[in-house]
Amino acid sequence: MEEASEKIVVYDSYQTAVQANLVKTKLDAYGIPCFLSEENFTNLLPIKNELFPGVRLHIFERDRERVREILAEENFCEKFECEDVPSFNPPQLDKSSTSYDD
Repeated sequence: MEEASEKIVVYDSYQTAVQANLVKTKLDAYGIPCFLSEENFTNLLPIKNELFPGVRLHIFERDRERVREILAEENFCEKFECEDVPSFNPPQLDKSSTSYDD
């Protein structure tokens, strides 16, 4: 059985890899070991819901309270949180201007 101090937990999830990496960088600066998951998937499909939770920040359970204190300083996370996920609208090709003439 894993000890509580060595148990890895998901602390939070973020809509974008940029947001998650800002938090990870701050925790790294304080010497808190952490890692991210689902970065690539979130870059491909920028949706956050119950099925796709976004980029996940993993920490040791023993660090949970310290992480909460660090991120509470100056409302760090609130500075870049956004309510709406940007919609992805791929550019439409104008087929009339495309020519395959040799």
